[in-house]
Amino acid sequence: MRRASLPLGILVIGGFVATWHLGSLGPGNPYYAAATRSMSTDWRHFFFASFDPGGFLSVDKPPFGLWLQALSARLLGYAPWSVALPDVIAGTLAPVLLWSLICRRLGQVAGTVAALALILTPISVAVERDTVFESILTLLLLGAVGTAIRAITTGRWRWTLATAILLGLAFNTKFWAGLLVLPALTLAFAAQREKSLAARQLIVGALALAAVSVSWVAVVDHTPAAQRPFVGGSATNREADLVTHYDGLARLGWFGATRAPGEGSITQPTTGPDGGPGPLRLVSPELAAQAGWLLPPALAGAAWLVRSRRRWDAEQRTLALILGGWGLTGYAVFSLEGGTFHAYYLAELAPPLAAWAGVAAGALWTRLSRGGAGVWRLPMVVAVTAAWEAWILTSAPSGFLWLLPGLGLAPLLAMATGWSRRARPLARAMPAIAASATALLLALPPAAWVGSTLAASSDGLTPYAGPRSSAPTGAAQADPTRLGLAAFLVAHQDGWRFVAATATARTAAPLIILSGAPVMAMGGFAGADPVLANEPLSDILRRRQVRFFLLSASGAESRFARSIELDVRGSCPAQRPGAPALGGLVPALPPGEALYLCSA
Repeated sequence: MRRASLPLGILVIGGFVATWHLGSLGPGNPYYAAATRSMSTDWRHFFFASFDPGGFLSVDKPPFGLWLQALSARLLGYAPWSVALPDVIAGTLAPVLLWSLICRRLGQVAGTVAALALILTPISVAVERDTVFESILTLLLLGAVGTAIRAITTGRWRWTLATAILLGLAFNTKFWAGLLVLPALTLAFAAQREKSLAARQLIVGALALAAVSVSWVAVVDHTPAAQRPFVGGSATNREADLVTHYDGLARLGWFGATRAPGEGSITQPTTGPDGGPGPLRLVSPELAAQAGWLLPPALAGAAWLVRSRRRWDAEQRTLALILGGWGLTGYAVFSLEGGTFHAYYLAELAPPLAAWAGVAAGALWTRLSRGGAGVWRLPMVVAVTAAWEAWILTSAPSGFLWLLPGLGLAPLLAMATGWSRRARPLARAMPAIAASATALLLALPPAAWVGSTLAASSDGLTPYAGPRSSAPTGAAQADPTRLGLAAFLVAHQDGWRFVAATATARTAAPLIILSGAPVMAMGGFAGADPVLANEPLSDILRRRQVRFFLLSASGAESRFARSIELDVRGSCPAQRPGAPALGGLVPALPPGEALYLCSA
């Protein structure tokens, strides 16, 4: 199939959506935003993905996405927009790469619609404007798909190695989530007609993938514990524990895998808009609104690929196997994930869904332009899609109900494409006009979700697309009380290794973001990490490493805070707001938090 030139419009539209109000973004996920600031100031902290500038604790994820964000912050200065810039770039390039993959093999219409569908996937827009790594991960997976197709169709080893490297980088971005496309790629390699070449490619690719994937984990685990941060999220202070447990079976909640009890346990399935595990989880209106607006045309595109398999060439066959395997694997994993599940994980499913929708659009347009048999399929697909989008809108606020009349009109316009072919003198123009109007009406609901996402500040722990009923959870970081506390701590750092210690990273993160000062998170992310087993609190108090302790009696960290409060009280006097301390007045404290001075 002739290779079309890259449409500039896709790049412009994708870049516009990704960068809209970029300068007004909040810090995104505060846990990762704090780590990015810490990593941007010291190369050792950079390598070990240290959460805090003191090098006490590392984040509970691999470092590649954080490396990109920290490099951006180091080069451009630390700010929310500079931290989000790698995700924004990845989110802009992903539709272009998807366009190239589809257009080259299935036509201009299919590629263009697929790219636009990805741009208008609400959760993809939400994650590319946050500090989570799904946009970077999606770009790496799309790149691996492209290199895998080249490796299979040309037999050249450099493409096999490139696929392994990209998947290895994806693994080092979010561990097992980075291998979501691996079963599909394995199937595509194994399906080659030359079985001996397929076997050699699979063996070499697997070895290269393993080498790239475990390299950083091996270096960290072979570094003495005293020379690196404690591995956040682990029970054994080893990255291997994250791979196999915390970010492995325990996160999936399969085979009875559990974590140690306590605040921050990830064994409880998420409730609310993210739903519970089950085969129908992803078709709930709340989750379908994140990535599934075009599910009916996507299924139609998949069906068309299966029906036309006898006419495939090698590249089309490989692409179809990968798209099908990617989508089915993602659906199975995210539907049945019983540990931690968040709606923004669905950004990894957006590329195959967008690609299938593009395939359906290309096939229907071919039928329409040629006339004759098969024209009836367009109104049918449009009617099912309109009904599906109306179902999703049942979860929307009343302000979005104006979209329903357009969905009712869309099937009528689709039906007009057939008889309008006989109208003269507009016989050629009317089908295109009717089809374009139909596509516009179907695109309005996801576009409205994207618009509401762009209007919101991405400063919460978990990105979520669409209208919000409340402020994001991270909004408290800009609270004047917390700003004042951060300024007070910076003014009294005076060379101490840690200016403050908190029970959890949730309390420490805003202070690190605002001040860049070293703040110790004694219990890890949510108070469940056994960090103090290696360095007991009594030793920390005796060696005077920490100047202030900031403890909270509320929220997820309360249990851990209560377990250490007696020791802190016995060694450190409480500081009352407005009272003099170290030549200055103690500022107002956030509600429910107490400050103790342990090193004068």
